[in-house]
Parts: sequence; structure tokens; C-alpha cells
Amino acid sequence: MHNPESNGTDGRRSEPCCQSASSFEHWLTGLVGLAVTALVALVAYSSVVSMAEPLQYLSSTAVLFLFISLWIAVWAVLEVLWEWRAGRLFAG
Repeated sequence: MHNPESNGTDGRRSEPCCQSASSFEHWLTGLVGLAVTALVALVAYSSVVSMAEPLQYLSSTAVLFLFISLWIAVWAVLEVLWEWRAGRLFAG
């Protein structure tokens, strides 16, 4: 039978090795992701619109969906990179 207090500790919970990300860090990566997406939109907007033009009425929906998806993807990548850089990505 396993005795949890026989592992050399006095039964107290150990402190986590790292603090979790603050809400400021989440906001910051979201805003940076939005800025990157806005820059891509400024550069590639005419190309994206011309590719979505065959969809007729749904073309604006397709363009919006593309840019929102891009924003979420860039935000997720930035979050992972931030956590990796801070050493919290694989903290157990």
C-alpha cells in the first residue's frame, strides 16, 4: 500500500514551480496577434477578395472567416511561444 507521506516530505503540498500566465500576457499576445493579422490583411486584402469573388454573396463572409481564423491561429502560436519562453509550457 502506498503511503503518501513516506516519500520524504512532511505531507505539505509543494508550491508550483512556475506562476501561471497573467491576464495581461493573454491580452498582450491577443493584441499582437491582431496587429500581425491587420498587417497581413493590409498586404493581402486585394488578393484574398479576388479569390473569394466567385462565392458571390458569401465572399465577404469568407474573407471575414479567413482573417478571424488567421488571428486566432497567430494568437495561439504567440501564446505557445510566450509560455515556452517563460518556461511554463511543460511545467508539471
